[in-house]
Amino acid sequence: MKAFLRGKVRARKEGTVYVAAAFSNSVADIAPIAIPLWLAALGMEPFLIGIVIGTRYLGPLFFSIQGGALMDRLGTRRVMIIFSAMASVVPLLYPQAGWLPFILCLQLVGGLSESICWSGAQTLTNQVFKGKAVFSGRMIAATRVGTLLGPPFAGFMVEIFGGNGGFLAMSIWGAGTLVAICLLPPSAINPKNIKNGSGLNGMLPSLEDYVSTFKLMAIPAVASLMAITSMRQVGSSMQNSFYTVYLGDAGISEAFIGLLIAMNGLAGIAAVWTGRLTIFIKEKNLLFLTTGLSILAIALIPLSANIWFLFVMSAVRGFCLAVSVALLLVVLSKQVNYEFQGRVIGLRMTCHQVLNVFIPVLLGAVVQFSGLSAGFYCIGFAAILFLFLLKIFSCRDSALS
Repeated sequence: MKAFLRGKVRARKEGTVYVAAAFSNSVADIAPIAIPLWLAALGMEPFLIGIVIGTRYLGPLFFSIQGGALMDRLGTRRVMIIFSAMASVVPLLYPQAGWLPFILCLQLVGGLSESICWSGAQTLTNQVFKGKAVFSGRMIAATRVGTLLGPPFAGFMVEIFGGNGGFLAMSIWGAGTLVAICLLPPSAINPKNIKNGSGLNGMLPSLEDYVSTFKLMAIPAVASLMAITSMRQVGSSMQNSFYTVYLGDAGISEAFIGLLIAMNGLAGIAAVWTGRLTIFIKEKNLLFLTTGLSILAIALIPLSANIWFLFVMSAVRGFCLAVSVALLLVVLSKQVNYEFQGRVIGLRMTCHQVLNVFIPVLLGAVVQFSGLSAGFYCIGFAAILFLFLLKIFSCRDSALS
């Protein structure tokens, strides 16, 4: 009987982590359907669209580390409940935002809540499953189920209800994260490292948190992984900004765009076999290979508007993204102690946001003067070149071996 009850608790614990990860991660796949197309419908120029999209990542850029520190100090579950509630409310305010400064404010708050929820799901995975590759692979596979279901749902909502439908879909996904994390048993997380600090002082940014987090970069493997994860995010920044605009200009419907992004999720379910792939390919080489292919698959999109080509590129990208993030989480969790799991994920998210802020603006500028195709080719080629140079330099030490 006791064994049966323990099994039920373990299943509930695993299930809620996977569901929270699925919803929190795939909000980022719904936003590119809802926001850029809505901005284009408002008649914004590409450069302004790039600025608005980039603004969404300013909050996570400056506060991801603080969010990770709050999880270490106050508890991941508690922090996720607060920010998932925000993620379910903020999207509903977009249809009322006809003023650019208000749109920028919504982007700041919405981007921060989305980022903290996803980093919380990653932190939960490391805290609850303690860096075991099999569970990380399952968690990433779960996020791909979210990507498989979310974008088509958002696309159909836009087709039926117009631009407001996309924001309603974002709100529903935020509420899904909230429900999942509320169902997670508080006992699932070891409370020994959660310190007393639930008052205002515990919520305020702390210089010590930032210093202790950036000190993690002194670990060679962590520094190398942060550089890789930054390059990995280049492709995501391209997809989150002008991918849907390009496809819309090519005559692709919102519903079909949703299916293309869903293909990322369908192919990404294969991340469940990440552990087996590392038997045949070293983790370091597999990480560089999948990161490079994920960038290439989005950079080549302007080559053709053929449906099958777009589906293949989306599948390749989805598979490579899933495998690479599973590898990143496993290696990162083994590099730092338990009490720094939130901070190292916050550091990873900060590196992401640096690219998320600048790539849409840079891409928007290139698109403004040279066209969409040139923008995709230029940014993609530069990212792959940098990744290649990083691979050469990483061969000189054993940080990732």
